[in-house]
Amino acid sequence: MEGPIEQAPGLDRLVHAIGEPPPLDQNGFLRAGALRDPAASGLHRLTDFATTPHGFVLLGAGGLGKTTSLETLESCRPVPGGVVNAMVLDRSELASLLGGRPDSELIYLDALDQAAIVDASFLTRLRDIILRNPGCASRLRLACRPAVWRSSLASALHDLDPGFGE
Repeated sequence: MEGPIEQAPGLDRLVHAIGEPPPLDQNGFLRAGALRDPAASGLHRLTDFATTPHGFVLLGAGGLGKTTSLETLESCRPVPGGVVNAMVLDRSELASLLGGRPDSELIYLDALDQAAIVDASFLTRLRDIILRNPGCASRLRLACRPAVWRSSLASALHDLDPGFGE
């Protein structure tokens, strides 16, 4: 990634990795101190992902802000290229997106869950295209609802990019 990344105004969302329990109190709210020192609470600032050399997927319920988060991260790049809605891609467009981009270009792919609702084989096809284009794994920035996210896709991404984040 080239050049400095500037933090977009107003973006300060916190995320936690799969397998890490969120630091919630007995009422379901963030524990006191979690916002003062997110790292000590196992949380990560979303803006930290703007410069990561690894791919990642944002998993969250509908309306939680996955699309807005991807759009904001993407707009921080020196030359924004846009967030692609997976639901509107056909097979050849998906293959071209993942295999036909320069190695330095990040790929922001949103709405994997919606694409999988329209086409039940979408996530399997996505995994197969990624396996044929292994260099794209570390450049992927994905968004999906957790109920739809597949462990087989996650495993393939972790195999190709051990730092891939969920």
